[in-house]
Amino acid sequence: MKPARALISGMWRRVYRMWRRVYRVWRRVYSVYRGARHRMAAAIRWTLRPPMWDLSQFAARPLRFPQRYSQTWSSSSAPRFAIVTPSLNHVDFIKATIESIFDQHYPAVDYLVKDAGSTDGTLAILQSYGTRLRWLSEPDQGQAKPSMSAFGTSRAS
Repeated sequence: MKPARALISGMWRRVYRMWRRVYRVWRRVYSVYRGARHRMAAAIRWTLRPPMWDLSQFAARPLRFPQRYSQTWSSSSAPRFAIVTPSLNHVDFIKATIESIFDQHYPAVDYLVKDAGSTDGTLAILQSYGTRLRWLSEPDQGQAKPSMSAFGTSRAS
């Protein structure tokens, strides 16, 4: 006859093995259920989705702008503001930057290019604009300091 301790440990071993089998079966059943649940939800979402690419949802309406949008205002009443562009050896980009500012056709802008002593031809491009823009070329200590000093010398209010 086996001692009582051996009988109890053997019993718990059998209970553990049985529980492990039950857990494995439950896990398999639940994974099938979970997959079916997601497939069903996807099918319902697909069925109830709004009709995409159906361009007949809304009738076309003509655009109407308020009359004040077409009114022009005088340059004397335009608020004046300053734009400062810091630059160092940006010969490839400075012309496009300046032209994008001038293409806005805003009448009251104070535009200043603060160059940090470029050696690549940036100064020649700045000089070609004449009096259309102001520019300064002197060595500085990074990008923030010349921008702040240039805003201090601007004529904008």
